[in-house]
Amino acid sequence: MYKEIPGLHFFPEFLSASDCQAMLDGALCIHKRLKNAVSSLTQRVDIPQPQLVQNDKDGLNQQKTFSRYTLPDHPKSIQCEVFSNYGGEGHQLVYCRGNENLPCFIEIQLPKVIEQLQALNLVTENLSSPSWRFTMNFYHHHKGQVAGFPFHVDIPANGVVTMIMNIQREATFEITNGQCTEAIHLPVGALLLLSGESRYQWKHRVLPTRSTENKESKIERVSLVLGIK
Repeated sequence: MYKEIPGLHFFPEFLSASDCQAMLDGALCIHKRLKNAVSSLTQRVDIPQPQLVQNDKDGLNQQKTFSRYTLPDHPKSIQCEVFSNYGGEGHQLVYCRGNENLPCFIEIQLPKVIEQLQALNLVTENLSSPSWRFTMNFYHHHKGQVAGFPFHVDIPANGVVTMIMNIQREATFEITNGQCTEAIHLPVGALLLLSGESRYQWKHRVLPTRSTENKESKIERVSLVLGIK
């Protein structure tokens, strides 16, 4: 735990290489299916952000557009909301709302995640029917960089704990309350938990990085985020 940031917990080696590869394969499979799926009409939505973000010229733009998709995910179908440029050019966000819409590849990881939450007393041991939210972040090559994610605070509807899993490519995570700022190196396999004060009163971002590829729009990094209510 970072003592300067109440509620932040960091596990740099939480996921094995095989776990990361399995989840990366699953996420990229979902992304591939989206290309062949038919979406609903594009809708507009406001993403509420606290004043700490609104006052930041580099903060997340609150007005977003998304489309809904229904995708096969054997042995079921899932619904998701797709934001093409959520954090800016090169950042695609896919949001799965509710337990019934969790992709099968992430359901396999839930017991391990719940065990860690219980060890930190972030959920009760008799947790029987948690309500999950799941986000896939696809960071593309854009103008010589791997896209980042600007300062934001995760919306309350995403749950009381944010669980960020870095499954492809190292990244730098930055978190601040306007007075104290901490930069955290995220290796592949890392788990970063935000709860309490760090979840609601600190804003965070992922910094763009220099790309080693030359192909515009190629996916260069994937991260996954679980939220629990």
